[in-house]
Amino acid sequence: NHTPQVGDMLILTKALGVSIILAAARAKVGDAAATTAAIASMQRLNKYAAAKFSTYQVHACTDVTGFGLLAHGLEMAGAEHTLVIDTEQLPLLPQAAAFAAEFLVTAGGERNREHVGDQVDLTGIKPEIQELLFDPQTSGGLLISVAESDAAALLAAIQQDDPVARIIGVVSSREQDPIILL
Repeated sequence: NHTPQVGDMLILTKALGVSIILAAARAKVGDAAATTAAIASMQRLNKYAAAKFSTYQVHACTDVTGFGLLAHGLEMAGAEHTLVIDTEQLPLLPQAAAFAAEFLVTAGGERNREHVGDQVDLTGIKPEIQELLFDPQTSGGLLISVAESDAAALLAAIQQDDPVARIIGVVSSREQDPIILL
């Protein structure tokens, strides 16, 4: 999970926001469609995306779970790489950003922020997107580092089962920060 290569594209297979949506549901201010989407996302297995790897140059992969996208991204970046993530490309569950903007966040997300926050420059990133980057995911998607030449084809293959999957960034040589958010 920590062997990406410079120039690799980053694919995220599932939408973020599971814990925030469930927090809204527990607070009885949730949205039934959003809750249904979160449950469907948790029920969808990562094995379908992983089964497609064999014919592509996948250099690293990790599941995005309780530590959120940023902590798992830091692990993938290791000491030699920087992950450049375009926050506009993040797949988000319906209503997740709206609930985060209303401060329906979780204690787990706050712990993730405390653990990772000083390693990532969040300047210019909307507060609700920050919360989604820290949001713990139950049965979250895969963060995949794949050769640029294979990224579009792998994404298309994954989208057959996980239609929200997107290319969210690129791997570069280590810059000052292990993750750069755009």
